[in-house]
Amino acid sequence: MNASSTSREPGGVQECKKKGSVVMGSSRVWISWEIQRRNRSLSQKFGARLYEINVRHNRVVRYVISIVRTILALREESPVLIFAQNPSVVLAWLCVIYGKLCQILVVVDAHNAGIYPQHGKWKWLNRIAAKMIRIADYTMVTNQSLAEYVAQQGGRPLVLPDPIPTFEFSGSVIDRDKLKGKFNVLFVCTFAVDEPYLEVIKAASLLDQDVYVYITGDSKGKEKEYRARIPENIIFTGYLPEEDYVQMLFSVDVIVDLTTRQDCLVCGAYEAVAAGTPLIVSDSEALRRQFSIGALFTDNTSEDLARQITTAILSKEVFAQQMRDLKVKLISEWSRSKEECERSLERHVL
Repeated sequence: MNASSTSREPGGVQECKKKGSVVMGSSRVWISWEIQRRNRSLSQKFGARLYEINVRHNRVVRYVISIVRTILALREESPVLIFAQNPSVVLAWLCVIYGKLCQILVVVDAHNAGIYPQHGKWKWLNRIAAKMIRIADYTMVTNQSLAEYVAQQGGRPLVLPDPIPTFEFSGSVIDRDKLKGKFNVLFVCTFAVDEPYLEVIKAASLLDQDVYVYITGDSKGKEKEYRARIPENIIFTGYLPEEDYVQMLFSVDVIVDLTTRQDCLVCGAYEAVAAGTPLIVSDSEALRRQFSIGALFTDNTSEDLARQITTAILSKEVFAQQMRDLKVKLISEWSRSKEECERSLERHVL
């Protein structure tokens, strides 16, 4: 799952302009063509007004409307600093070109799919992505490995992982009686190509039947690829409203978020840290480095997933305490990284 994914309920034709702590006529804007937690949290941390231009239509109409709304937003704000999410590569190119024409500093916040579009399968798309890295003023990435790649391509990297989210919701955690299992596992999923969701379904069949696995996101029928009867302890939640999703994070015994991308720091892992819930993630160097305690690591096979889930359940309290310790550590490290980014931006402006 790339960082731009979301397991919450998506909007329809939507444009959201958030003031936060920023006054009208803000000198910083953050523009995204989708709804994603990283955009909301980082825009607030950087004091940038967030524009979420989320148009649900066919590709041509969506691009036309999104481009027009983006240009209108930039003209209205007249910023000195633009943050643009990539993907979309179209949005990133639009903001970079606008910045060059108007002499405005542009930071492209590049998720893995922005650095390696389509998993690096298409050479022409890789060349476009590499060109973007070279001409953007800065390319912001989530970890040092991606930063080294940006530098190799001739770009200026900024390293800033996702901040630990602060959840605001009414009510309390879900009543345990409303969850079907004696133990409950939440698999944060969008059914993207880098998420081994079929292995998770198979792993459920290897677990005790009192362990239920909740899978988020719109499967669009992809679970039929399983080619067998779906285990009875699997529940597909579909997209969840934000409050329901957050309540699930705090209510389940274990959170699972998986990817086959080697340099991807999955969003669900940060959400697990915020909730203090034991975490299982894919076994990559980037994830091991970031989530050094409180997490278990899997090779993404069904057998290993079942083992790790069982281990997490049996030692739930131990891992939960480690997650609380990890939260303190990551918040401190993030503050230092953000300060380094600000210093780089100030030097560029000056």
